[in-house]
Amino acid sequence: MRELQFERLSDDGAHMVLIDSRGVQYTLPVDEELAASVRRGLQRTAVRSAPGNITPRDIQALIRQGHGIEDVAARTGLAEDFVQRFAEPVMAEMDFVIQRARRLSIYAAGQQIPVDDLVDRAARRADVPVEELMWSCRKTDDSAWRIDASTTTQDVLSLIFRVSEGTLTPADAATAELLKANRVVDLTQGGQPALPRHWDAQHPAAKAAARSAQAAVDVVQPALTDDPSRIF
Repeated sequence: MRELQFERLSDDGAHMVLIDSRGVQYTLPVDEELAASVRRGLQRTAVRSAPGNITPRDIQALIRQGHGIEDVAARTGLAEDFVQRFAEPVMAEMDFVIQRARRLSIYAAGQQIPVDDLVDRAARRADVPVEELMWSCRKTDDSAWRIDASTTTQDVLSLIFRVSEGTLTPADAATAELLKANRVVDLTQGGQPALPRHWDAQHPAAKAAARSAQAAVDVVQPALTDDPSRIF
């Protein structure tokens, strides 16, 4: 096989000019397939020359364990933009895991509690808006993820999500305590709902309680009026 060396790009930039050992020149069109192949080759070369022969799989494993891109770069000696190429698919996977877990319910106190209701309660306890919570997750074993919601100053909610089983359990004592306190609203006390103090009128459970209370009110039958067509 004749070995060719890169000499330059053509004037229009659309071809590579190659040369063999005899000085004969060749041109090779530069298309997207060629460019992608070159990028993949450069990535493999960079990984082989990385400290300790770090592989893309190693990079992604560190990301799944909860390490950020900067941390992985510092641990491996790789450039951050190189780490990011392999981190992005894993970060998308982790975001999917979080969103999937938030669509589930968690069983506690004899009832199924939607995770978003639990999140709302945790945010109110922490006195922060739900939309300000920061979500993260990390792999704890082959089939489980730990999912955390936090602010810049405190942890708010922590759950263990077992993907194969589709189950959620508390990951710490604070979250377990939230579940114990999250009980069905009692509508039997004098016809007035006994709402927890942190629920205002706009809370979904408060609205549901109000609807239930209204439905329990006896319907008053209208009084009969004289009907001229009635035969006495």
